[in-house]
Amino acid sequence: MRTLLTGLFVALFSATCFAELVDNPAYQGWAACKPGSTITHKMTNKIDMEGQQMDQTATQEEKLVEVTPEHAVVSMTTTVSMMGRTMTQPATTVKIPAKVEKDKLAAVGQSPSANLKITEMKESKETIEVKGKKLDTTKYEYTVEMSERGQTMAGKVKCWVSKEIPGGAVKMEMNMDKPMKMATVREITDYNIIK
Repeated sequence: MRTLLTGLFVALFSATCFAELVDNPAYQGWAACKPGSTITHKMTNKIDMEGQQMDQTATQEEKLVEVTPEHAVVSMTTTVSMMGRTMTQPATTVKIPAKVEKDKLAAVGQSPSANLKITEMKESKETIEVKGKKLDTTKYEYTVEMSERGQTMAGKVKCWVSKEIPGGAVKMEMNMDKPMKMATVREITDYNIIK
């Protein structure tokens, strides 16, 4: 389930439009940085599984390992707290391409076995404050359905994306109703950009 959620999050923040090659927003924020740049996200999940309420919090640090004109390599370390237990997962590495096919943009960073469908896309502009700094963002609202390894998740998503932030992801709110009810909020709590 964590693999599915992590993959879905990466895909959702890359989902900025719907087959020519286009700039990848997930790459653009990292491209202006030097290795060692970091961002930290906090995520809260409220999960309702057949009447059982479960709360989960996670902190994820993303650190730029390498950046080239073709791609960025980012290491991610996640610490999850649930039911009184805290666990730090082994670091994973993601290669983010600089360009992607426009109609496949939503699947960037997604495992090849996943099937992601995004519909009802709306786009607007909004200013969000992070660490006392106002960021101009593009806000995306859409419906998503994703299947991977026999599991299907579906629901509504709001994402705020900025080229000023490495990886582009500023904030996300996700309300899933399939296969269980789940409300997720993920937002930046810290960042260190090395130019």
